[in-house]
Amino acid sequence: MLAIIQWKNLINNCKFDEKVGIRIAKIAGNEEFSTFITVISPNKWVKPHYHNHGDEHYHIISGNGKIILKNIEDHQEKSYLVNGNESFVVPEKTIHQLINIGTDDLILMFSCSMSHLSNDRFFASEPI
Repeated sequence: MLAIIQWKNLINNCKFDEKVGIRIAKIAGNEEFSTFITVISPNKWVKPHYHNHGDEHYHIISGNGKIILKNIEDHQEKSYLVNGNESFVVPEKTIHQLINIGTDDLILMFSCSMSHLSNDRFFASEPI
């Protein structure tokens, strides 16, 4: 059976995840791979963290952001400006921090295993 999901309702009822500093609501999925919707307010960000197992897929719906990536093994760091209607993949073992650099909410979906929100989420010891 097809499930129609109203994103606006989910966004309005997102729970705040204090560990990463953003509001998150699950859209669909299972333990292996799920999709979530997230709202990052202006001048706010996701706390820098990484996952040891599995990539994380991001899909920017609206807003303007900056993603900072740092490989935990070779310490190479890169940053990119991202906007609505763009997608990217954060590889495993990559510290990532998404910052809302716009004046409106940054609304995005991300997909990953459920473990990324529980036991496979490690925070950087220093800001990137």
